[in-house]
Amino acid sequence: MSQRALIDQLRLLGLTESESKAYLAVVKLGPCTAVQVSRESQLQRTEIYSLMSKLVSKGLVEETADRPKRYQAPNLERALKNLGEQTASRLRRIKEATQQLAARLSELTVTSERRKGPEVRVIHKINNIQRNFLEMVASAESEIWMMAGRKQVLHVPTHTVSRTLRTISKKNLRARLIAELDENVARHLKKNTNLVEIRHCGNVSVHLYGVDDSAVSVGLTPSSLTDLQSTSEIHITHPETVRAMRNFFETFWDQAVPFNVWASTREEDRGTQHRRTVIWGREQLYAAVADWHLKARERILDYMPTENGPVRVLTYLKESFTEARNRGVRMQSLCHMTPANLAAVREMLRFTEVRHTDASPGIGFGILDESEAVIQYIQADTSDIICPTDIAIYVTDESAVRQLKEMFNLLWKNSIPAESKIRELSETMAHKSTTQKA
Repeated sequence: MSQRALIDQLRLLGLTESESKAYLAVVKLGPCTAVQVSRESQLQRTEIYSLMSKLVSKGLVEETADRPKRYQAPNLERALKNLGEQTASRLRRIKEATQQLAARLSELTVTSERRKGPEVRVIHKINNIQRNFLEMVASAESEIWMMAGRKQVLHVPTHTVSRTLRTISKKNLRARLIAELDENVARHLKKNTNLVEIRHCGNVSVHLYGVDDSAVSVGLTPSSLTDLQSTSEIHITHPETVRAMRNFFETFWDQAVPFNVWASTREEDRGTQHRRTVIWGREQLYAAVADWHLKARERILDYMPTENGPVRVLTYLKESFTEARNRGVRMQSLCHMTPANLAAVREMLRFTEVRHTDASPGIGFGILDESEAVIQYIQADTSDIICPTDIAIYVTDESAVRQLKEMFNLLWKNSIPAESKIRELSETMAHKSTTQKA
């Protein structure tokens, strides 16, 4: 056995690297001085005396009363057996102390959880993400809802899947998964369909999972990332955001294809699998609708119930919307009007009809004639086109597009014309200004 292997085995018994080297030197040399041990072990002479003292206390080395002192290893089998028993005893004490400490820290954690409010934190690396997922599953009271691309599904460790399924079964949880299915993914998931409801949606590139209405985690890196250790996600427990993400998941779920339906129509109609796809990131969404002004025949409808919606439209879509309007396409925009976006709305009236609607938790949609639509979750209501955590469903299913169009028409019918809302806001702002001057 090599010197390195012997040192590693001695370290398993509780010796340090230097103690292991010094002990092997004594065993090899027989009765020897500190100088000889230092030379054989290639350790500094100044530390040999301290090391010998520790080895003597462990019963591995004996020392003489000579000057200079001499050291030797007593009965090797008995000495190592005693060391092994000491190490085993110490490990038992560590295990007991660990269990007690874990219980006490759990009590502190529960107390801390009760005190702390909603949180937002970023989790890096795949191992930490998997740990967070298992903790969330363990905390679930009634339901787990998940979304993942094919690469993410195929790379989930077996032990993570097993623990998740055991928890689902034990707690009788409802578990739903929207996945990007293909033959490999379907084969991988098929055996779990008795515990997890599975539906297909194309082009799912970033993972998402939530429990009940209490917490949600959303991936920040695409599935095309080759280094899974570089994966990261954002974990959110703010109630309004969790509910908005849950509502958005439900919209995806309604549009997704049930596993059995997907499997049965796999060979019959492959085209239906591409009628609904997922778009991750606001920039990608704008790129997906960049040619709408050229494709439009009759109408482009836009529902944007967030304050910065009009600013984004004015900044990034003004030219294309104006071009469509000049071709005779009817442009209609429902937005939430406030003093902050009043100037943007006035400018929008040059190329689109505008009406005011109440604010929503950040779910908007756009419709092109009766052929295409996008349903968007606006994670951060900013005026910037860059927001990687925005998520959208791109739909080309005609029945789904018609349903969205009917919804838009209903909202439009019950909304306030922009001109009326502008007068109201202007009067309010003028009154407020007069009051402040007074």
